[in-house]
Amino acid sequence: MSYNKDWNKLNYKRFYRHPEQYNTNIAIMDYVGTENLVYSHDITTALKNDIRVHLHGFVIGERHKVSFTLQQGLESDPIIMNDDWIFAVLHTIADEVKDLSPGQITFETGNWSIHKVYHRWCEKNNIVDKINVVGSFELIRLYAPKLWDYSNKDDEIVGLDYRTDFTPKVKPYIFTTLNRAPHRHRMELFLKLKEYNILEKGMCSFNEVKPDALSRDLTEEEINMLPITLDVDLDKTSPFDHIYGETMPQAFSYMEQKEYDKVPNKFLNFFENSYFTIVTETKIGIPGSNSVKDVCCKKIGCDGIMWP
Repeated sequence: MSYNKDWNKLNYKRFYRHPEQYNTNIAIMDYVGTENLVYSHDITTALKNDIRVHLHGFVIGERHKVSFTLQQGLESDPIIMNDDWIFAVLHTIADEVKDLSPGQITFETGNWSIHKVYHRWCEKNNIVDKINVVGSFELIRLYAPKLWDYSNKDDEIVGLDYRTDFTPKVKPYIFTTLNRAPHRHRMELFLKLKEYNILEKGMCSFNEVKPDALSRDLTEEEINMLPITLDVDLDKTSPFDHIYGETMPQAFSYMEQKEYDKVPNKFLNFFENSYFTIVTETKIGIPGSNSVKDVCCKKIGCDGIMWP
């Protein structure tokens, strides 16, 4: 009897798997691209084939242990595809892939209302055997960092340098508004601040520019003004890397690469030198797609869509 060492090594790993090997994370963005919310192409076939191939890499008796977590975005709307939520796609896949049940699929999204959206969708479609849905708002580490302990590269818990002095004083600027991603409402804010001649009255940053996201073309003067940076050397780093990797490394677990015993507060200067902040975080919809919004609301309802 011949002994095939390589064959036995392969099958040992196959039949005696570590529990983590049963869990597979899939980035939805790999299938739908970078635009948010509404998609004209159907990802069912591609996603189904990938899930089927992975599942069938396990012996039949183990396939019930395999789980798939489909992850979408940080501040995400549930995806609309073929005039329905992505839940329809995921249930279709669960129905059509042999040895796969809905309970083995988890849809993880940054949308805080995902449970309500999915519950109402299930009621409307008489769904009994459900997938799992998880609302995981990753950016809470940025907006509410004291909810977590953060470890540096030496696995030591670090502190956060919070502002503690609130003594009233005369300040050189009226307002602060810090803007990175060139969403339409932020670029429109830039135009309004310039129109009212108050840009110089505040500390304003517009670190990335996307003129085609505006309601009108920028003038040559406006183009020459952008980007407006306050603390980012764009020749050395991107605004994204600067904000999340240097000023708030706890937001995306960059702390594991840092030696800090306390995360420095690089925004202290802005808070200390202005009276209030203009926050441009509100999502106001997909630019130029009100017709899409209306169609979607009529067909599937607007619950869970982060339009106002």
